[in-house]
Amino acid sequence: LGGGVLYKENEEYLRKRVNSLGATADVRGDVWYSAIAQHQQSPQPLIGDGARSFFDACYKFRSPLMPGWAPDALFAHNEYLQMLVDYGWIGLALAGLVAATHFANGVRFLHWFAHWKFPMVGLMPSNGVGLALGSLAALAATMVHAMFEFHWHVAATALTGSILLGILANPGFQGPEHKPARLPGVRVGVKIGMIAASLAMIAGALTIGRADYFADKAGIAAKDGDVFHQIEHLTRAIEIHPENGETFYRRGLAWLDQVSDEKSPPAN
Repeated sequence: LGGGVLYKENEEYLRKRVNSLGATADVRGDVWYSAIAQHQQSPQPLIGDGARSFFDACYKFRSPLMPGWAPDALFAHNEYLQMLVDYGWIGLALAGLVAATHFANGVRFLHWFAHWKFPMVGLMPSNGVGLALGSLAALAATMVHAMFEFHWHVAATALTGSILLGILANPGFQGPEHKPARLPGVRVGVKIGMIAASLAMIAGALTIGRADYFADKAGIAAKDGDVFHQIEHLTRAIEIHPENGETFYRRGLAWLDQVSDEKSPPAN
């Protein structure tokens, strides 16, 4: 029902998007070619080139077979190839390990329910079983869907996926269980890793996040026709994050537009 409502709300936008592209064929194969080419030329294929690498460099590896009406993809339309470019083989393997671990835990819970709890209580209805089955089905569906789209980059889908993984992590085991095996130092290492990741996210928000903030303010100024503040905001973004070449490019275009306006003859 929710999907139907969302479709009707966006029906006109989707129709305009399809008509404006003039698409006559699916270009995903060409986009995947670009992702594979970028990964093959990566200087560090094990760890990838970093987040947003495909987004920033997709135009450099555009397939020569991609039709002219197709814009630069920006996303690989395949989450696995996207992770391979951004995070390398290690990142892709870790993502697969997370999915496989939670999936196996959900299957283990169903096996435990069928062979231990159900014979003990004789009751089939169970919220835990329903949630586990639904989460397993959703996880399988989203992993298949990830071969053709980049929905894990969408906040609503990623949040829903984290909830499903949380359900599968603890679907509701009760009664006697085997004591899980523990590797020395893993628990402490995970806690230290979580603290380090949190600090890294805060540092990113204070640096790259602030640079993106000023870059977005520059975009607003550009829409308002305020070239002076557009250049000012872009310069501030460059000072905070000088590694972002796109900001230099946008500031250069703004300077060229300013020079062109100054040299244009006054309108009668």
